[in-house]
Amino acid sequence: MKTLTLGEKVGQLFFINVRTEDGSVMYTSMNDILEERINRIKPGGILLFGGNIKTIAQVTSFIEKMQDE
Repeated sequence: MKTLTLGEKVGQLFFINVRTEDGSVMYTSMNDILEERINRIKPGGILLFGGNIKTIAQVTSFIEKMQDE
């Protein structure tokens, strides 16, 4: 925690969901919008919903890519 900026510390207080802004589409893979959101907020967690999950391999890959950000 000592090496985090104030903005990064604040970001750790938030969880983000992986839906579009209007809530109509569930992301099932990493894209530019989600990548930017994760890099900007640096959230403490990410909420997945049933619509984000298609197969075990897909969701495993999706989580790994989000963790890489």
